Amino acid sequence: MTFKAAFFDRDNTLVYRDKSIRNKRSELIRAWSGRDDTLSYEQSMALFDMAGYPDKFFYEHRNDEDICIKEEYLFWQRYNECYLKLLGVNDNVAERAAILNEMSWLKGIIAYPETVKTLDWFRAKGYKLGVISDTSPSLRLTIKQAGLDEYFDSYTCSAFAGVDKPDPKIFNMALESLGVSAAESLYVDDYYVEADGARNMGFTAFHIIRDGYDKGYEGERKWDIYSLYEMAEYAGRENT
Repeated sequence: MTFKAAFFDRDNTLVYRDKSIRNKRSELIRAWSGRDDTLSYEQSMALFDMAGYPDKFFYEHRNDEDICIKEEYLFWQRYNECYLKLLGVNDNVAERAAILNEMSWLKGIIAYPETVKTLDWFRAKGYKLGVISDTSPSLRLTIKQAGLDEYFDSYTCSAFAGVDKPDPKIFNMALESLGVSAAESLYVDDYYVEADGARNMGFTAFHIIRDGYDKGYEGERKWDIYSLYEMAEYAGRENT
């Protein structure tokens, strides 16, 4: 097999978020509301609806990244306002939401220790590289903030695809962006269902387990890795 491209998920695969920013945010929220900054996944999704996540706008304007990024920033302002109101904050809500937004917008995105080494290896071997992420239009800017933008040839986000992984549409968009087939491509994700979805399409797909966290998958464990560089080592052995 001759591999020509490698695709990467973003969060908990290439990069992680600085916990100190989250902690400072939580301290402010506690000071303003007297309540802890805790949200379940279901509550967070409900807030997305309350704040009016502009998924249709993103898809309809997918060829204009700049206007979509501006809309995304406004969405996070609304999201923070809704959250503060939910916690019972009624004074200076817009101003306080803006403070939270500025604290976290494109901030504290850090590459894992082996990320650059891995990307350097693939670049030196002539691979095309792409990011595939269930996220909003600022995907490229988040990778730039982490200092990794020089490595990547394409960015495929769910906001522009109109679907989330593991829908084949988002993977096909990524393949088309680099002009490669699934059989010619490697992929890595921290979610089993997304790695499996790519593998079912013909990718050689890995599941990366970060911080010893295992999401309880009971299927095939052959493709588990604990460092991104294991992906490069595999490619070095298998590429012919």
